[in-house]
Amino acid sequence: MKRWLGNVAVVLSFHLGALVCVLWVRGRTGSDTASWTYYRYLPDGSCRGDAVQLGSDHKHIWLDIGWGHCEPFNGQLVRGYYINADNSGGRPQLDFRHEPYPDFMRWFIENSKNSRSAFPLSWESTSRTKEENGDDSYWLHICIAHWFLALLLFVPPLWKLYRLRKAYRAARASPTVSTQT
Repeated sequence: MKRWLGNVAVVLSFHLGALVCVLWVRGRTGSDTASWTYYRYLPDGSCRGDAVQLGSDHKHIWLDIGWGHCEPFNGQLVRGYYINADNSGGRPQLDFRHEPYPDFMRWFIENSKNSRSAFPLSWESTSRTKEENGDDSYWLHICIAHWFLALLLFVPPLWKLYRLRKAYRAARASPTVSTQT
């Protein structure tokens, strides 16, 4: 069972690495995003929103996780929570999209040498509080370079290939014992 599970993990790692490479190439012309959102009204009239987004752009694959809550509508300020809850009908939404870069963005991408960070992995968290802004919200943003993620995902298949090759060579090099009767 252990060997079977390990083999499945290696095959999955290889395919995910190939997918990262495809997204890396697609990132030259546009961004890909998959998002799950769930905005709804609560029984007390307040709104709650949860969102998870996974995307790929010209340099990174990123994951955004966010959630928030706002008080019931007071007749003065219309918040995005209310608009999103009305538009979704209180049901979770799943969305996939590929958006080509506009011409001015393509020029910027091709001519920019800097990145979001000097490291291949970065993260950021943001929060708002009810006392200051009238709503509670929290966001976590994790960003990893395509090349770094592909490297990490291709390590297990290469290690497995190395071990198989080593075992094959050892089996070929060992003398065979013949038994004659």
